[in-house]
Amino acid sequence: MKSNLSDDLLRAIGAVSAQWAVLEYQMSRATVACLTKFSDDPPKKMAGLNSLSFAARRGMFEVALSGSNVPSSVKIEGSRILDQIKRIENDRHKVIHGMAEEIEVLQPEVLFSRTMGELWFNERFTVVHIEAIADRIGDLNQEIFEFARKLWPPSPTA
Repeated sequence: MKSNLSDDLLRAIGAVSAQWAVLEYQMSRATVACLTKFSDDPPKKMAGLNSLSFAARRGMFEVALSGSNVPSSVKIEGSRILDQIKRIENDRHKVIHGMAEEIEVLQPEVLFSRTMGELWFNERFTVVHIEAIADRIGDLNQEIFEFARKLWPPSPTA
């Protein structure tokens, strides 16, 4: 498929999208780990986890962290991760859901905007900035993975 956007820009947008897909998976994995370890009724709490919107699944992660059986150290670490997710989420939405338009060949900025009757956002990013967003999401993925790994019980064969 041919696009009027540069290959570098398409790769950067794709990296954000791919890293976000991993983040969604890792966040769900951390939610399941937290509920499995600390919830009184994990199956009931996990019902529908895969069919919810990202905002709802992020909310489920927050609920899983707030349980009365969750140790304060887990709540603190999980809440810090949740705050990082919330901070990067808007940049991801702008890059993925915005209409990208390379303004000038000599100007390395890309305009991302979205309108639906009214202007929702209109922001300029460079390809380097978009790549940095993907890198931040990737770093966060590793943090979520490590967080969830600490919650799962050790393998019986280990």
